[in-house]
Amino acid sequence: MKKYSADLTLSDYELPDPWTWENPDQNLSVGTNNYIAISGNYKYEISITVAKGKMTAEQISQIEKPSNLFANEGEKLRRVTLPDNWVWKDGSELVKKSNNKYDAIYKDGNYESVTIELDVIGVPVFENVKYKHNLKYSDQELPQGWTWKNPDTTLTLGDNYTSAIYDDKEYNLSVYVIKGDYTLSQAEIPSDLSGKESSKLSSVKLPEDWSWKDPDTKLSLETSLYAAIYKDPSGFYNDVEIELEVIVIKNNDESTSSGTENNPATNPDNTSGDGSTSNAGSNSGNGETSNTGGNSDNEKEVNKSENETTTSKSLAVGTIKTYGIFKYKVISKTGVSILGFKKASYKKTKKTISIPKTVKLAGKTYKVTKIANKAFTKCKKLKKATIGANVTQIGTKAFFKSQKLSRIIIKTKKLKKVGASAFKKLWKSVKIKVPASKKNKYKSLLKKKINKDTTKII
Repeated sequence: MKKYSADLTLSDYELPDPWTWENPDQNLSVGTNNYIAISGNYKYEISITVAKGKMTAEQISQIEKPSNLFANEGEKLRRVTLPDNWVWKDGSELVKKSNNKYDAIYKDGNYESVTIELDVIGVPVFENVKYKHNLKYSDQELPQGWTWKNPDTTLTLGDNYTSAIYDDKEYNLSVYVIKGDYTLSQAEIPSDLSGKESSKLSSVKLPEDWSWKDPDTKLSLETSLYAAIYKDPSGFYNDVEIELEVIVIKNNDESTSSGTENNPATNPDNTSGDGSTSNAGSNSGNGETSNTGGNSDNEKEVNKSENETTTSKSLAVGTIKTYGIFKYKVISKTGVSILGFKKASYKKTKKTISIPKTVKLAGKTYKVTKIANKAFTKCKKLKKATIGANVTQIGTKAFFKSQKLSRIIIKTKKLKKVGASAFKKLWKSVKIKVPASKKNKYKSLLKKKINKDTTKII
């Protein structure tokens, strides 16, 4: 079987005598066709099959290639339309930025298909660009060789269309802008919020453009932080969710609020606003001189024996007091729960904390036995935390998303319960040091409360 060529004729096929071709100079085409042979007065049709030929390098070089091919970056090649006789070798291949070559197949009826590289311009695509003030086209980085036609034009939400220039040609580009992320300043965050225990969160009034995430939540002495939503009035930014501190006032016990603790008439224990005894110089009921001065914001443990006794009257269960940088809640005659920092701003500044073994409130020493739910969640700079020797319970999400926290020292040998996600989403490498005698037990206790791939218990 002969292969097709442009000069293939019937004369290339030799016939036995006395036969000759009726038209020996006739060109042959690919496939099976009948041709007439003659001998005297006889004519006879002979079938000849011709296979597709193979193009020479010169013939391939003379093929006219499609030009001005372009598609959006990331689109599949099959979206780029080719002329007749052309197909993409892999139509699922994704178009890359700028000028790249892709294999296409050229088909000719008389020749075998050949693979030829074609140039395709990948037009840059800008999707889900977050809005910011005075956002311009020039803020979007183009690939090498591209320039914006109008770089200083400002952008708005949604589709923005303009031209960009590449290789002296203009291409229409789209920049799709979505709402940006708004950063609240400290001055914009509501403060000095308060409400009565068991009342709805909606009773705590917020400034304009603010709302509570769950306004029907009832205020609890156990929780001081509640989720609120800030809605940007311009409409260009996403809503911001943030936890706000609310001072919860115990029902029928106004003396626990910050506004009455310093009033001698309502504060028989003569304690200052931070829970420490005042510096009036008077003697307490047991003959001891009261503490002088208020406590500083630095962390401070009370160096008292856990078996220390005092004649001071116990605070009512549910009472909330502050001492040093922390806020505590009385949960029994001898124990308190640490609720977190006394100021929300400390979550953005404190790098280390030490939860004490005991704390003295209103002249009585209490064991710190519990870390409340979300007590130290989302602390921005916290790197190290030490948990005191009397803690028996760590609440749900106690240190959740404190993303720089990498070192935790657990001194207590009494730990019995750890809430869900208490130590999840911390630093990329976390070490938790526990008492050697409790290592196996605490490994089991903490197993589902940590990120096991990044946390090591030592």
